[in-house]
Amino acid sequence: MTKSIPTKTLVSTSTISRLRTLIITSCTGKKLHNPTNQLIIEDFKDTERLRQRTQSLLEFSCPSGHMYTGLQHLRLMEGVDILRSRFGRAVVDVKIISAAYGLISEDKVIVPYTVTFNSMKNDEISSWANFIGIHKDFQEAVIGYDLIFVLLGDKYIRALNLPMKLIPNRLLFS
Repeated sequence: MTKSIPTKTLVSTSTISRLRTLIITSCTGKKLHNPTNQLIIEDFKDTERLRQRTQSLLEFSCPSGHMYTGLQHLRLMEGVDILRSRFGRAVVDVKIISAAYGLISEDKVIVPYTVTFNSMKNDEISSWANFIGIHKDFQEAVIGYDLIFVLLGDKYIRALNLPMKLIPNRLLFS
């Protein structure tokens, strides 16, 4: 005989559907497509080169929310899909810290790349994260949300260049 788990909720469903929730997660090394000519860090340093190289990889493009296939990302998106099926798409937004593209929406169409903060030294992380604007974009992205979850490893947390300006009356979990 199995025990049933109480299903009493701590907050009402109407409260959940009104909360503006943001989840910040990281890119993953595992991607939906793995062509041999993926973008590299040098491509992101030159806008014309990036445009040309992106064009050459368009057949592998897809929204970033679908590009990443690492286990944490897949499980996170399963949970997001469950929330959205119950409360609607607007209940939660997902943004991804990409070591190549910066802080991007899950809907941004991207092509495969090999850039990762995990292979960089601390000073390289700070320099590159500053170049692609992660700290500034993060500060702007969290405005207007009631609840913010930051699901990042050490190197990706470093890329945020914390601390940030405090947001009054907001909950931030990391």
